[in-house]
Amino acid sequence: MRRLDGKFHRVFLSHHVMETDAMILKNMIDVCRDVLAGSADDLPFAFMGNQAWIAKKCNERFERADGKSGNLIYSKAKL
Repeated sequence: MRRLDGKFHRVFLSHHVMETDAMILKNMIDVCRDVLAGSADDLPFAFMGNQAWIAKKCNERFERADGKSGNLIYSKAKL
């Protein structure tokens, strides 16, 4: 994460919230680490006709239960 420190102040997204602070970059790195370590929440999610998983618990607007920004929908078969 150090290589990103101070380089970004905000990030523009294409889903739901359109702009967030740069903390989402660290949060997404942490989410990816949790998924790879097997410590994600792993909520089942049907996506485009495929079985997928959501890494962190969230509501229907994909706002995380822990209040942090950033989440990941992924296929366990493609890790």
